[in-house]
Amino acid sequence: VGEKASPLAHVQLTAAARTLISYRQQEAALRAVARTAAQGTCGLRVQLMLHSSLTHVQAPRPPSLRLAVHTDVAAEALPAAVATLAAALEEELATLATQTPQLGESELCKGMSIEPPLVPFQASSASDSSDSLAELDAPAAPSPSETDRDDDVPIVTAPVLHMLEKVRRAIRRYIHRQSEWHTLTLLPSLQRLRATRSPSLRLLFSIGELLGSEAFYFFVIPLLSWSSPHRASLPMFVTFFAVNLYIGNWLKNLFALARPPGMMRGYGMNDYGWPSMYAINAVGLPFFAMRYWFGGFGTGTPFSASYPVATALSYTLAFLWVVIVCGARLYSGASSPADVQGGMLVGGVLVRAWLPICDTVNAWIVGSDSQLFGMPQWAVLFLVSACLILIHPFTPTEQTSWGALGYSVTAVAFGTSFILGSNLCAQRPDCSATDLGAPPSTLVMLLQLAARVALGFGALATGWFLSGCASSVLERLLFPRAKSMWLPVLIQKALGFTMMGALTSFGVPLLLAWLRL
Repeated sequence: VGEKASPLAHVQLTAAARTLISYRQQEAALRAVARTAAQGTCGLRVQLMLHSSLTHVQAPRPPSLRLAVHTDVAAEALPAAVATLAAALEEELATLATQTPQLGESELCKGMSIEPPLVPFQASSASDSSDSLAELDAPAAPSPSETDRDDDVPIVTAPVLHMLEKVRRAIRRYIHRQSEWHTLTLLPSLQRLRATRSPSLRLLFSIGELLGSEAFYFFVIPLLSWSSPHRASLPMFVTFFAVNLYIGNWLKNLFALARPPGMMRGYGMNDYGWPSMYAINAVGLPFFAMRYWFGGFGTGTPFSASYPVATALSYTLAFLWVVIVCGARLYSGASSPADVQGGMLVGGVLVRAWLPICDTVNAWIVGSDSQLFGMPQWAVLFLVSACLILIHPFTPTEQTSWGALGYSVTAVAFGTSFILGSNLCAQRPDCSATDLGAPPSTLVMLLQLAARVALGFGALATGWFLSGCASSVLERLLFPRAKSMWLPVLIQKALGFTMMGALTSFGVPLLLAWLRL
């Protein structure tokens, strides 16, 4: 687009239409339009190509049909080709409207956008033997109403914001170059490994996918909350997990780096790729636990000095955990080597940043009169939660960006309610005594644990159902005509995981204490 000697035009959907259909639907519609237009009589020839962001380092753009004039094609044919494609796209959108109820007639009329070349086309005259160039008619001057569109509003910024954007773009270009290098050096080996179709590798990395998923952590956290002793400092660990989720998804939306093409079936994602959340949690959570309980290599704690074999075994398992989880992401193709590398780096940095403050954070969470700047704990948490969501980067017209924002809403809602519930539970001796203690026999302990799990997850399922009903009511009352498909999802995530955090840290332990379990 930037080369003045290369006249290009783009036919694509408008931003409003792109919010109503998925990325795959956009691409499928444009491919169908290209095939239809190629059968016309305007002389248009179509060559479908996969434009990879790993090959061309540039800012991502929505799916579009790009028209270019080559040496053997007259430039005068380009406007006719654009018109042919536009007509085909209008017919395709009419067909799509019958399949997608959200795409109404008003949106359909505005669902097409033609981006003209940056400069007027120039071509050799077919009837003139001289080498002079005949300039095509320049586009008509836009009307005042057209210049008032959002696309024509000049960009306004500030020196600090402009500098930050420059830094963001520089980091993004560096990650792109890393992806290019990994594509040339590591991708062939990964493809050969996938081509083996080894059942053992598939089983191993399927386990890795399970162990690294957020669903696994949200399953383990309640189990530990209802059975671990108070000295385990679980509220601080859960807060660290929520911080990991938020920062990882914040970085995803900040750099907006797409996932690699060619993922295995069943691994489709609705967020960006860099950094890998699986890698962040695989490095951050186990190695923070190792450093907190056992200390670093050569600088152990009294516990690690008393149990050196357990310390060595725990660190070995932590390394295996990282290899299996990160290897699973590479094997499935859900994350590129650059995504995994970035996730491991971010996870390591978070461990180093969290270690010096973790005990202070845990004491503040369970303190009887915890305050910050004179404000009570609940006010601080609500203020911080609101600020975290307000400063979260996202692109309103990209569904992928909304997916990462949804994960961050999950982290903030669950972490905030879990901290408040942990504080309330810590003030009640019966609620805070959740460890199993010393039962008469192993069988009694297993039965007690099974009863806790059954009651606890039953309460969580009930709470999730009630929060879903409440979110439906709020959606109808507050946003009766909302066109964004993600707004109801965000409301449901906020209410649902707020309920999950409160029940996990306070509701279920209080119920177990009342039932003497």
